[in-house]
Amino acid sequence: KEEVGNHLPDNVKKYLAKNNIKLYIINATNIADEIGLGNRTNTILQSAFFKISNVIPYELAVEQMK
Repeated sequence: KEEVGNHLPDNVKKYLAKNNIKLYIINATNIADEIGLGNRTNTILQSAFFKISNVIPYELAVEQMK
């Protein structure tokens, strides 16, 4: 978290705070490695998107990704 914050310009940090925008940091490479997906980071990021956004029920999203 702090490392990313060091790389974001101040105007971006202010914009995120002013607009109550959440910034998620997802190490998809490490997660994919840990669960045996190799370099399939897109699957991890899709899963995170559906979990965070609730655009469709998470369980349905997981089922559709299989």
